[in-house]
This record gives sequence, structure tokens and C-alpha cells, in this order.
Amino acid sequence: MKKIITLTLLFAISMTMFSQNNNPRLTREDYLQKSKDQEKAVLILKVIGAPLLVGGIIWGATNQDIAAPWVLATAGGICILATIPLHLASENNKRRAMSMSFNWQQSIQLQNNCLLRKVIPSLTLRMSLFKTIIS
Repeated sequence: MKKIITLTLLFAISMTMFSQNNNPRLTREDYLQKSKDQEKAVLILKVIGAPLLVGGIIWGATNQDIAAPWVLATAGGICILATIPLHLASENNKRRAMSMSFNWQQSIQLQNNCLLRKVIPSLTLRMSLFKTIIS
């Protein structure tokens, strides 16, 4: 029985390791939609976090004996701080979407002992090697 379970688990693990990855590549529209969704999440977190932070601070300033206002203020601060990495990810996705384009590129190919110039579809991805800082 132990051998059967061990072989079954080993087989399952090996199938996941050697299986073909069928995940499609993300397109420009996918990156733009992902960026928009992340921006919505940033806005929601800011709209929820700011009143919690301000309300908790005001309530905590008037009542010194209870800890509930400071819990609200802390939750609001965490919501606002959580927007930072989400906003950065949104900007990265937007930059990826803007740098991808679909072009027709010319290619020289050998066919029947002749060089022919053919047009082939291509996906162009622009990458910046150095970040420029504008001050």
C-alpha cells in the first residue's frame, strides 16, 4: 500500500514538472486592463484608508482611554501604505502595454536559390536599458 501511494505521488509530481505550459502570453490589451484594475484597487484603498486614518486620529485625540480609535487609524494607514506597491505595479503594466506593438517587418529569405524579401508579422517589445531621470 505504501508503495502504491508513493508511486502515485511521484507520478503526480513528475507530471506537473514535465507538463507543457499552456499559459498564453499577455497582450497589450491584457496589460492595459490589468493596469486599469490595479488603479481601481488603488483608488478604493485610498478612499477607504483616508477616512479611517483621519477619523481614527480625531477620535483618538478626544478619547484617551480606549484603543479602538488607534486601531482604526492603524488600519487606515495600512490601507494607504498598501496602495504604494499596487500603484507601482500598475505603472509597470502600463509601461509594458505601451512598449508592445504589432508590426509587419521585412525579412530576406532564401527560396528556390533566390533571395526574396517577405513581410512577416512580428511583436515588437521596446526595452530601455538605462533609466533616465528628469529633474
